[in-house]
Amino acid sequence: MYALLKKEIAGFFSTAIGSLVIGVFLLLTGALLWLLPGENNVLDNGYAQLDGLFVLAPWVFLFLIPAVTMRSFSDEYKQGTMEWLQTKPLTRTQIVLAKYFANFLLVLMALLPTLVYFISVCCLGTTFANLDMGGFWGSFIGLVLLAAVYVAIGVCVSSYTDNAVVAFVVSAFACFFMYIGFDFIASLFQGGVSQDMVSQLGIAAHYDSISRGVLDLRDVCYFVVVSGVILAFTFKKEWKWKDATVVPAALLILLLSHWLVIRIDLTTEKRYTLSNQTKQLLREQTRPLSVTVYLHGDLNMGFLRLKKATDDMLQEMDVYAAEGISVKFENPSFASTEKERQQQYAKLESMGLRATVVHDRDAEGRMQQKVVFPWAVVSVGKDAIPVSLLKNISGRSGEENLNISIENLEYELTDAIRILSTKKVEKIAFLEGHGELTEPYVYDITTQLARYYQLDRGVLGNDVSMLDPYKVLVIA
Repeated sequence: MYALLKKEIAGFFSTAIGSLVIGVFLLLTGALLWLLPGENNVLDNGYAQLDGLFVLAPWVFLFLIPAVTMRSFSDEYKQGTMEWLQTKPLTRTQIVLAKYFANFLLVLMALLPTLVYFISVCCLGTTFANLDMGGFWGSFIGLVLLAAVYVAIGVCVSSYTDNAVVAFVVSAFACFFMYIGFDFIASLFQGGVSQDMVSQLGIAAHYDSISRGVLDLRDVCYFVVVSGVILAFTFKKEWKWKDATVVPAALLILLLSHWLVIRIDLTTEKRYTLSNQTKQLLREQTRPLSVTVYLHGDLNMGFLRLKKATDDMLQEMDVYAAEGISVKFENPSFASTEKERQQQYAKLESMGLRATVVHDRDAEGRMQQKVVFPWAVVSVGKDAIPVSLLKNISGRSGEENLNISIENLEYELTDAIRILSTKKVEKIAFLEGHGELTEPYVYDITTQLARYYQLDRGVLGNDVSMLDPYKVLVIA
């Protein structure tokens, strides 16, 4: 088996195709990360991070890995050497595993040079190596697990055809379907629970979770089980109905793992570790939550970072929400006419969502004005509360305000959920008529308290029993 593994690796590099495939992968990812403008460009981004690599790699893998695996079995069938292999003291299972691990090692060899990007970002940072080390390596593990599934698909498809081109095309399509196809199917269902169940069958939901730097046992279990099931279809070329029991067995394992929540936050700042109070609040939810985020569209790098942080936080909260959280991103500036766009702005303003005007440069360096709504609306049934995602603290720079906003996301979102989940609203009374401060002087505190309590103002007469319904009496 080891000899066959070495033969596969040596055979890959014995032709120009092997080096060409890996070279194209590195050239493409390097160009997208360092040369071509866009939100994934490291230099344009301005932050010491390599998130763009983990966004782009799954799509580049759709062509790289099928190109690596397409000849695994198809050439053996075409050249008639498969029968010769089977005469050796090797079972079909050993042959499949040797070819699988050989191709997997080849993909890892293609990934290793990308560590140059990691070293480059370390050197380019304001201080050396100031990027999130734990987050990077957690994301890298996610990329390796993704490659494991793609390689299993490629080897499996190659074992059913003697045409390498057919194996490449079918493998690329199968990888694409497994990655994002279930998300398209999920969009056909009504209800967040049904959509989430279907979406969890695809790779994207699990890869997006693990690529943030959070190792979740359920995600790891998914990649291992799916790779195993696909390889099981490769071990036997002729299948009987009783062999198909591997599929329901795999689904049962995935279902059982769903109830076992073991998560390791590898990020340096533990930014995906929710407080115990937040977890308890989410577990106590009896109705499904829905969140509409209006940070979408043509945003600068700072707001893109805030958008990603919001999306990550909502994904993390969805893990613990008893009834799940349905998240939707909308672009408030998307409209067919200027009149329609202004009507959308007016509608959002009427909901209490204030616009933020941003001055940014276009591709030609000219200043342009953009209208951004850094808001989210949290809804439970018909009740909804707007949540401001951006903190504007006077005296702070834009970068400082952005960092403060990201740090406060958990509090802002859970605060809205707590208000919506409150079943009984307590009462607070402000006493007046005896020289107390009038309403304008206590405006700030009454505005804040009104988010959580019913506030009343009045003069206390001889009947003190009228204070019985109130939890607190404020004498300002």
